[in-house]
Amino acid sequence: MSLVSKYLRFSATVVLGALAGVIVTGPAQAVPRAPANGLVVFDREFDAGNYELYTVDTSTLALTRLTTNTQDDFGAVWSPDGTKLAYSSDIGGGNYEVMVMNANGTGVDRLTHNKDVDSLPSWSPDGTKIVFQRSGGRGDVELYSMNADGTGVLRLTNNRVDDNFPTYSPDGTKILFSSTRTGNGDIYVMNASGGGAVRLTRSKRPEFYSAYSPDGTKIAYDGFAGDWEIFVMNADGGNQVNITANIHDDRQPTWSPDGTKIVYVASNASGDVNVGTMNPDGGGSAMLTTGGKTEELPDWQGV
Repeated sequence: MSLVSKYLRFSATVVLGALAGVIVTGPAQAVPRAPANGLVVFDREFDAGNYELYTVDTSTLALTRLTTNTQDDFGAVWSPDGTKLAYSSDIGGGNYEVMVMNANGTGVDRLTHNKDVDSLPSWSPDGTKIVFQRSGGRGDVELYSMNADGTGVLRLTNNRVDDNFPTYSPDGTKILFSSTRTGNGDIYVMNASGGGAVRLTRSKRPEFYSAYSPDGTKIAYDGFAGDWEIFVMNADGGNQVNITANIHDDRQPTWSPDGTKIVYVASNASGDVNVGTMNPDGGGSAMLTTGGKTEELPDWQGV
């Protein structure tokens, strides 16, 4: 499976459209977060098509494998207190469910139980809710939330397009996500309870993965313009800046808990895709992992 098709495996085909302008909304208000940066979790293609979860120590670069099975485990995100990981796992036949486990890979618990594809979870800042995406028989992707124990599932979007890659704002009142509702992949924000969606990007390129800075004033996201690049904009959609601007793919940005770094995945001339960090302005890049493996969807632990 190609890099781009792997990245977009839970999205419909992207259609480019002629778009212009930016809608302005107020920035999300920040709440306190853990100031220290811990481990980075990510998924790595261990065998062809089989992704497993790993962590990397950003100081020593030591790797720890968390999952060891024949299923596809991917898209892990840290709970706000850094003690749990929510992630997606193929329990058989392409039936992906949202799971949760301890930070060391033990104590696995299944949170969703249905025949649809449930994936890409994200915790609310207080740790009581998880938002995720679900694709089913209609062929589109919708957003749902649930309690952290898997109860109280609530549908947040209901349309015939793809709504993907949800993540909470730092104060928990908003959900950032990507949608193809205008034909192109664009970044949107809506109320955490659903509704009130506002479009933040209106470029000709598809844009998908996005994340708030810890203080809620900035959003990092990726966009495709011949290759994948990483952009940073204000929380209201203004001042969009390409911070990578190179010939290789740079994707899936997430902020460090202290807001001083962005972790992401980057390809190189050999076609490897590994995890790296950089400053929020794109400078100071450094790789955390190397080698001929495909890696994706990093997330930084707060401790």
